[in-house]
Amino acid sequence: MSNKLVVKYLSGNCSESEKNQMEQWLAVSALNRKKFEKLKLVWTLSSVKNFVKPINVESALDKVHDRIEKSEQPVRFITRRRSLLSIYSRKVTAVAAILLVGIFSFYLIKSDVDPEIITVDAGNNKSQIVELPDGTKVFLNADARISYSETFTASERRIDFEGEAFFEVSKNADKPFIITATNIGVEVLGTSFNLKAISKTNEYHLDLKSGKVLLYSIHPETNARLEQIMLLPGERGSLSATTNTFMKERNSNENYLAWHTGLLVFENASLSDVVKSLEQTYRVNISLDPSLDDLKLTARFPHQKIESILETLHIIFACNIAVNDSTIKIN
Repeated sequence: MSNKLVVKYLSGNCSESEKNQMEQWLAVSALNRKKFEKLKLVWTLSSVKNFVKPINVESALDKVHDRIEKSEQPVRFITRRRSLLSIYSRKVTAVAAILLVGIFSFYLIKSDVDPEIITVDAGNNKSQIVELPDGTKVFLNADARISYSETFTASERRIDFEGEAFFEVSKNADKPFIITATNIGVEVLGTSFNLKAISKTNEYHLDLKSGKVLLYSIHPETNARLEQIMLLPGERGSLSATTNTFMKERNSNENYLAWHTGLLVFENASLSDVVKSLEQTYRVNISLDPSLDDLKLTARFPHQKIESILETLHIIFACNIAVNDSTIKIN
């Protein structure tokens, strides 16, 4: 998009076709909107929109240089007050023009430079904490990845994500926090939640801890929003990768956060449910003999290694535990 058209649009001097062209450019991407916001900010602060006609930046710079050269020439002393005032006014005008065009040109140049995109990958079996530019904290589970701009735009806070993480989003009612992942998106203002978006296994669900979130599916080709649901604290929203539809339900099992909190709590839980929690928390494969499915466990495991928990199960249920081909077998 040419700088000339941007200036004409900001000053309200563009034709209807130029206006449509500008608005189509703004709708193409968030990066275009971010560039425009920078220009609009400078335009507003300098108050040029109230009195400047459509300008050509290059031409304006040439005129400013001419004024600088003229202002450096000796000035004859004239006794008439009106002439002195006229000379002073011209000098002030030249200085103002230099400042205005300088600032405006600086932002025109700077807006063409894309901000740095920061990507953080958590390693295998290793969690990591990331603090975003707005103060939001993201606790990445192993193998999770997050990408974000070093500076958010004036209208939104957008990141790309893959994997599992717990988010503590800083509240900002004027700037929504938007997460885009394969097939789904999340929009919040300020809240905390656990998000799992793993494209390889088609696992897409969000467990809301506090606040409210808007969870929506994304068209794979156009990136348009499709179905969307609003979640409240204690609710889980899950996306079916086959039907591309959502299911919302209450989630009373707090162990979904055990990978983050380090605490596993079971109250009269079946051994089959215990095994599922262990698999999700410690990222292991466990094969449980079906005859043991309905055994019940009430226990609390704060920050314990899985070997210690398995030993406890062995003692309580007198079961055999062995590791075979990266799979833990309980029978």
